[in-house]
Amino acid sequence: MGVSRKSPSNDPVSAAVGDCFRRHVHCADRIVLGFSGGIDSVVLLHAIRACYDGVSALHVHHGLSPAADRWVEFCRHQCAVLDVPLAVEYVTVDRASADGLEAAARRARHQAYDRIAADWIALAHHQSDRAETMLFNLLRGAGVRGAGAMGQRNGRLLRPMLRVARSEILSYAREHGLEWDERYIWD
Repeated sequence: MGVSRKSPSNDPVSAAVGDCFRRHVHCADRIVLGFSGGIDSVVLLHAIRACYDGVSALHVHHGLSPAADRWVEFCRHQCAVLDVPLAVEYVTVDRASADGLEAAARRARHQAYDRIAADWIALAHHQSDRAETMLFNLLRGAGVRGAGAMGQRNGRLLRPMLRVARSEILSYAREHGLEWDERYIWD
């Protein structure tokens, strides 16, 4: 199913999503949202769905938490409410990775994204994530060029909310009566 544009709202989340999609997404493009069920991805899913048809979601099941199966059910429920198709990808995370568990989980997620048939993978990173990534890159000695943090577009990954503050995400969620799962650690 292609993407059809609807009139976006003027709140910071919708404005950022609309701006990003106008610059990068064509009407026939297939968009898949990396969907954890945390506040960031719930807000992004809602904002995309409010402006565009044709989006689907992907939840990556890492199997690292006893709550992982409950997160899948939560994501299924949220997608059903918004009439968004959801795929669940079960991955194996290298728990002994020299890079650490979080990096190994991120690697497994990105491998799942690589297997998805989509033109764009939308991720819910926001302003604080961008600052954190830049600081991390500086601390590990990446230099000026490597410290450039994450961009709004990287290959087929889109991060429409990079200019959006965490407080604006929370305001959007409350304004729209959205539910999210606080326990999800990699949102």
